Amino acid sequence: MGRNNSNRLGSNKAEPAETPPMSLLDFVAPTEMVDIPSKGKYYPDGHPLKGKESVEIRYMTAKDEDILTNQSLIRKGIALDRFLQSVIIDKSINVDDLFIGDKNALLIAARATAYGAGYDAELKCPQCSVTNELVFDIANPRVVERRPVSGLNVSENDNGTFKTTLPIAKFEVHFRLLTGRDENYLAKYIADNIENEGISLSYEQIRLITTMIQEVDDKEIINKVLENITAADARHIKLCLESVTPNVEVKKEMKCKSCGHTQEVEIPFGIDFFWPNR
Repeated sequence: MGRNNSNRLGSNKAEPAETPPMSLLDFVAPTEMVDIPSKGKYYPDGHPLKGKESVEIRYMTAKDEDILTNQSLIRKGIALDRFLQSVIIDKSINVDDLFIGDKNALLIAARATAYGAGYDAELKCPQCSVTNELVFDIANPRVVERRPVSGLNVSENDNGTFKTTLPIAKFEVHFRLLTGRDENYLAKYIADNIENEGISLSYEQIRLITTMIQEVDDKEIINKVLENITAADARHIKLCLESVTPNVEVKKEMKCKSCGHTQEVEIPFGIDFFWPNR
């Protein structure tokens, strides 16, 4: 008599997987609009942020954390840039082309949406070198649009650049704001020349930002002029840059637990900025 295996075989069949609810399939990480300090005023024509006062970013995901822990990216110094590029919704925006202050605002907002408003940091006292623990509130960083400095005589141009007259040479110099690309170049310049005592970071910085001198916009001629201006004129350009650079500030008063020294300190930026309770 033949054996009927139909029931037994049927009992071993896997049940079809239940289809997840559409609400799960449609889920995406939430986003947030972040106001940028420049308000889009100083970007050149054609830039995706020209005239834009805010940037939409996505909340950090597990994949974004992988970017921040990638040792190759960390060694190259590009982990933060790759992360920020990942969370910006508008992919026409290149992180390298962001002004420094706008980039800082987006990094702070990305960290706050991921882990909350409190950031635990450890800072050494400049007097006794004892490590102090501080908690910064990053929920509402202070926006600094301009820092007026007496005697600088700096003004805006129509194309998003600025101009000033050098106190010694009396040349009219036009300059632009620093970008993420400039920041990365200067960091690499320092790293590549760390043992070279003859390097001039001041020259490299003003060379990058100067766009015109006395209506001459030829970069070769501009660089030759900048090589020969006085230290006072070079300092004047740097002070003008600092005074007009829109940025965000997160500061806190630190009183050393050991020696009692008190001073205002700024929040430290780095890879650890994106890891809570370190």
